[in-house]
Amino acid sequence: AMHEDERALNVLPPSQEPRATGHMQAIIDMVEVLIDKGFAYAADNGDVYYRVDKFENYGALTNRKLEDMRAGARIEIGDSKENP
Repeated sequence: AMHEDERALNVLPPSQEPRATGHMQAIIDMVEVLIDKGFAYAADNGDVYYRVDKFENYGALTNRKLEDMRAGARIEIGDSKENP
């Protein structure tokens, strides 16, 4: 569908199309680094979440403060999350 949209819009195709599946070990390694440094945590169910309160400027792009964000406003509240 993406390639069809590019042609319909007369947009040049990308010169490279990397796939995440080709970099799984690097992704796993980076997630482990984030966990080791305390920037992420593994939940009991095996999911890994970013520890948002460790990032000083979290919400800066949207001009919102973490304490002002409402849990469940956009997505379902996760029972295994530190900051739902």
